[in-house]
Amino acid sequence: MVWYNPPMRPPSFVEISKSNLIHNISTFKKLLGKYKKLVAVVKSNAYGHDAKLVAKIIEDYVDYFQVDDLLEVRDLRTVTQKPILLLGYVPKEEIEEAINLGATLSVFDEWQLEEIERIGRKRGQRIAVQIEVDSFLGR
Repeated sequence: MVWYNPPMRPPSFVEISKSNLIHNISTFKKLLGKYKKLVAVVKSNAYGHDAKLVAKIIEDYVDYFQVDDLLEVRDLRTVTQKPILLLGYVPKEEIEEAINLGATLSVFDEWQLEEIERIGRKRGQRIAVQIEVDSFLGR
């Protein structure tokens, strides 16, 4: 019997070009024009590229950051005060913390909207949300 023993491969790595990243974002901004906003999706640790590092590099070139959960909001808040869109589900017990961290929450259900309204009334403020609408065009 012959056993196949593949050669050892060096560990993989990613190298981020700061100048290329800034150039690409600047190009998008020019295409959008001055009246549109650009959100940088840095969920999943910027797809494995280090969300905090990427956020620090592009912070001056984007209007918002987008993440998927409260852990990512907490992490991003250590490096930026830019607006953060939190598109993932947030359980009731974490809604107030997300609001305290300045995240704009996505609302999937009526109870979430009611909880956000309750928090807003308690504080005497209006809290912006993003309403998720299932248009049945998902993947």
